[in-house]
Amino acid sequence: MRPPSRTRALVLAVALLLGAAPAAASARAFDVGVGDSAQYPAEESAPLRAAAYRLVVDPAVPLSTYDAQIASHRAVGQLPQIVVGGIGTIHHTSADGVVATAVAAARRWAPVYSVSVVNEPNESGMPVCQYARTYLAAYPALKAAGVRRVLFGEWSPNNVLAWQHAELTHCRHTSRRLRGRIDAVAWHAYGNTAIDLGPKLSAMTARLAGRRPRLYVTEAGYVLRYRDYHVRAGTADAGGLRYWRHALAVARHRLSEIVAWDLRARPGGKWDSSLIDVAGRPRPAFDLIAGR
Repeated sequence: MRPPSRTRALVLAVALLLGAAPAAASARAFDVGVGDSAQYPAEESAPLRAAAYRLVVDPAVPLSTYDAQIASHRAVGQLPQIVVGGIGTIHHTSADGVVATAVAAARRWAPVYSVSVVNEPNESGMPVCQYARTYLAAYPALKAAGVRRVLFGEWSPNNVLAWQHAELTHCRHTSRRLRGRIDAVAWHAYGNTAIDLGPKLSAMTARLAGRRPRLYVTEAGYVLRYRDYHVRAGTADAGGLRYWRHALAVARHRLSEIVAWDLRARPGGKWDSSLIDVAGRPRPAFDLIAGR
């Protein structure tokens, strides 16, 4: 005897749910962050529903310099995501003052989303083992200051795997100590090759340090301009959409966070991976991220 139609519908619905379960389980929640210049209002980023505002802090500059910038982004729901020293600061090859500034920043702006030390150490001119020692000094101090996430790496897209390997193997006793202090790995991912590095970074860290870290892409974007390189105007929106569709798919399956860097194009700037053009018009990728 055939079951009643209502029962058949219930059985079909359960079967569909069970069939969809593996696919749904493979996706995961992730945070979006933003980075932008202080010259633009934080409210422009509000539609993205970002959890964090990423800011490179210079140890040579008073922390009060950044107060208003951080407060404006906190007002739209974004916790400060701090990286101290490295590329984007005056003395980018130096570790002087980096740890002390990181701890002071974490306390001054608590609660924070995360804190890192040395932005793009593999591009800054800082030696491998100096970065390892700086991170090792910062990690317990930041944890004691109540920082939930202390990110390791903040690698530029160039030579990410080689630098991660060197940090974990090249510095003898420092590398051995380091292996027990890596909870989360961060890198910068401009282009699909870089955004797809997560499994290799995770596997390497698991093999050398015995743990699989959480993965954070703390700078991401489709590069429209870099020094003398310019994307043709007609391809910018299409390229950005393709990149961000792939980036969000990667984030859903393996990242804890992805940061859009930066939000709005600056007139005459040498770098542009923006989601809003110089006239203040959102690019199509902006709506894609906002509607995720």
